[in-house]
Amino acid sequence: MAFQSVIQAVTEFLPISSSGHLWVVKYFWGIVSPGLLIEITLHLASVCAVGYYFWVYRHTYGSYFKNFRFLTLLMCSTATTCVLGWFLSSYVVGLKNIQILSFNYLVMACLLLASLWIKRIHPIRKSLDQLTVASALFVGLVQGVAIFPGISRSGIAIIAMLLLGFSGEAAFLYAFSIAVPTILAASGYVLFSEFSSISMVELPILGSGFLVTLLLSYPVLIWVRRWVMMDRLYLFSIYCFCMAFFLWSSRYFFHGG
Repeated sequence: MAFQSVIQAVTEFLPISSSGHLWVVKYFWGIVSPGLLIEITLHLASVCAVGYYFWVYRHTYGSYFKNFRFLTLLMCSTATTCVLGWFLSSYVVGLKNIQILSFNYLVMACLLLASLWIKRIHPIRKSLDQLTVASALFVGLVQGVAIFPGISRSGIAIIAMLLLGFSGEAAFLYAFSIAVPTILAASGYVLFSEFSSISMVELPILGSGFLVTLLLSYPVLIWVRRWVMMDRLYLFSIYCFCMAFFLWSSRYFFHGG
């Protein structure tokens, strides 16, 4: 339980894919999901970490969440992500194997590396006030691809914003603002579709998992913001390239070719 909490906290917001890591630990070490109720609890802890972060920095970000236009754009992005995610969900089940996960990490690595050149394409960065409906729909569409393990939701959303010419601050704020309704919507969908498989868990276990995820997620958010602001997102490509190589080569080392 503690292990899953740490993975959720660290990889949910870093651009290295939490779903990819959970799949890896299940594949190599046989550590399976501790249960649907715990999964949802850990995701809610991630949502609370984002909410607490924006509350702490409410003097910086608070005006956006009082802006009807900004909230409408968030809903546009979220709705687009949900529709695409629902459409792709039936395909994801059949695409969960080590070779495809390796390819997905390779794609993520290339996208992160590409962020190194985005600043040269857009030397003058836009603010969130310049975000349009078309841009919001584009970010939501791109984020929907993160349903595939190995593709980071936060990473691909930030890169989409940077590609559209927005500043690192704007990219961070919008990517993690849409994280809240997106995670809640995904958790709600899973809860609805797999409600019959829920097994009740003792409250202390749920509470400890929630607390560990919450406490670790907050500093991770601070770290990610700092790296985005410093245009160092591309450094995470090294990790993703290593993951892609490890997963690709593992079929020879662990399965004898």
